[in-house]
Amino acid sequence: MQISEASSVDEALELIMQDNYNLIFTDISMPGRSGFDLLLQVKKEYPATPVLMFSMHGEDQFAVRALQLGASGYITKSCNSVELLLAVKKILAGKKYISASVSELLVESISVDRPQPIEILLSKRELEVFKLIASGRSITEISKILVLGINTISTYRLRILGKMKLQTNAELMRYAFEQNIDL
Repeated sequence: MQISEASSVDEALELIMQDNYNLIFTDISMPGRSGFDLLLQVKKEYPATPVLMFSMHGEDQFAVRALQLGASGYITKSCNSVELLLAVKKILAGKKYISASVSELLVESISVDRPQPIEILLSKRELEVFKLIASGRSITEISKILVLGINTISTYRLRILGKMKLQTNAELMRYAFEQNIDL
């Protein structure tokens, strides 16, 4: 069994391309791109390779999102060694690992009578674009503010509308107003 360590997403992707790994263990907070970027890339190119997210961020912040994006498990850095070993063993056996508190969060996130909080539904960048659209900014203005291409902003807009099951910017603006979202 080979064990490797990477200090960035790009370095991790290089290692993953060179060898087959039974498990990828990644932090969310990494220099440059985030562990979520690594997770998405791994799930796209190596869908059978399990990814265990390990973070200082509490489960209530990122666990559900990590699992929705394809992670095989999520644990915090405050977990004890027994829980870490249990998570690794379970994932290597082809199963998912979630703690009892993440299990509760997942049940809450799929509850049909309760809408998902926008912070869980959208990525950090999508949330930024959402707020700018909801404040009445045009795609061109948003691209200048975020220093991203117009096509990139348009793609984010489409993703946001799809995730939120909305059709137009007007519906998005109405949603922000009705939910009292700070813009």
